Order: sequence, then C-alpha cells, then structure tokens
Amino acid sequence: MRRWLRSTPKEVLGDYVAKAVYGSVIALSVVATLNAFAPPPQEAIAAVLGATLAVVLAEVYAGRIGGVIRAGRPLTGEEKSRLWHESLAGLCGAIVPVVFFVLAALGVVADTHAFEWALWTGVVTLGLYALAAARITGAPWGRALAAGLGGASLGVTLILLKVLLKDVLS
Repeated sequence: MRRWLRSTPKEVLGDYVAKAVYGSVIALSVVATLNAFAPPPQEAIAAVLGATLAVVLAEVYAGRIGGVIRAGRPLTGEEKSRLWHESLAGLCGAIVPVVFFVLAALGVVADTHAFEWALWTGVVTLGLYALAAARITGAPWGRALAAGLGGASLGVTLILLKVLLKDVLS
C-alpha cells in the first residue's frame, strides 16, 4: 500500500481521495438521516449504496460531458477509464458503514449498534482523511491533528443535524 501511495502521482491520488471523501460524506448523511427513522438494516444498505451509486453515476456522466467540452473531442479510452476509477473511489468511501448494516442484517450486531457504529466510524474516517492529507503534504503532527479534528467536525455536524431532524420529526 505504501509503495502504491508513493508511486501514484499526487494529482491522481488527490482525485481518488476526493471522491472517497464524497462517498463517505454521502454515506454519513444518509445514515444520519435514516437513523431518525430506524429502518431495517437491509433498507439502510440499499439507501446508502443507492445514494452513493447515484452520485457516482452522476459524476461519471458529468465528468464525461465536461471532459468532452474541455477537450473539444470525444474522450479516449484511458480518459474514460480514469473517470470510472476516480468515481468508483466514491463508492469505496461508502463501504465502511455498509459493513455494519450487513453485520446487523446477519444478526451479528444489534440494528441500533450498526447505526451508531456507522455514524461514528464515518466521523473518524473523515478525520483520518484530513489527517492523512496534512501529513502527505508535510504538515507537522500538531497541524495534521488539527486538520483531522476539522475533518471530523464535518461528521459531527452531520450527526447534530440528525439529532435536530429527529427532534423536529418526533
């Protein structure tokens, strides 16, 4: 993994990670919203993957249209492939919370635990993305930890919105 990180150009790595962040934010938003309604785990899986897949497909479509306009020609196979790879990284960002719902669907963990773990894992994931980005750019640990806390605060904000939503709808 470390070799791949070092050998991948930073602009490509940055594009992949940006899409993974989108996927994580989408998944966390869907989980936070669903938590107010407590659907069965199978419905949570479908909602998280469905929302993320819709955004992935929209990104590929928009990227293709924008790429054609920017290039003034049809995209090459390599350009199309890169669009798909970058966008699928967004789907990867949504996988982590889905794992908890699969465990709940199998009866390994309680549904309520799956929601809580999915929420807080999303917060930690967003924090780790920011921390890693800061470290990759050479930031000292103190600044990187501050960046990580900033990234995690986005997730906490989404959870606070969930709490407000639940209060409004109750």
